Amino acid sequence: MGLDITHYKATLSFQDKDKFIYPGVEIYGQYIYLTPKDFEDFNVDYQHFSNYIQQIQCPQVVITVIQAKKEEYLPEIKKHFRNNKDYIIITPEDEKETLEDERFKNLRCYKDTGALKWDVLKFCMLETIEEIYFEAIGGQRKGVNNNFWKHFESTSIYNFAKHEDFMAAYHSIDKYWNSDTDEIVTERKKAFKTSFIDNFEEGASFMALCY
Repeated sequence: MGLDITHYKATLSFQDKDKFIYPGVEIYGQYIYLTPKDFEDFNVDYQHFSNYIQQIQCPQVVITVIQAKKEEYLPEIKKHFRNNKDYIIITPEDEKETLEDERFKNLRCYKDTGALKWDVLKFCMLETIEEIYFEAIGGQRKGVNNNFWKHFESTSIYNFAKHEDFMAAYHSIDKYWNSDTDEIVTERKKAFKTSFIDNFEEGASFMALCY
């Protein structure tokens, strides 16, 4: 079983607002935004971060279009997305005619070009929601002893926002791999102190645990 520990800190700014944002998950590995319903697995409530609550316009997907980069890829793409009955699958030649359809009027398009053989076009309407942006500012993988599990073991809480939680994690850093030496552990604790303890801000920081 693996363990990833990430320090997230609330921020009032997010530089890439034109990129599609998935609520409650990482945005390109650096940002997340959370709404009130996302705090069920926190050891604090939403109002703990009250200084960072914002009203934003969030894209809500209405239509998803899968656009083949070449017509020859179409059979493979249709097979890949066969269980997504609501998706519209088109070729580059179909793009102009399809996107001029009345259904796409007044919708904003977000394009994901990550796949090799197709692009995903997400056509969205904007909905104003209340949320908090968080930026990942530090991380550590494994490297802790059993005291960590005694403090953090839970079947429902995976995000911890109290200073005592950060300190408990810091004091549990220890030898983990057979190759660990005293010097390696010292450097590991130093890195954690820099990224987590020294940068902790009450009412802004939380520590996310992923097992």
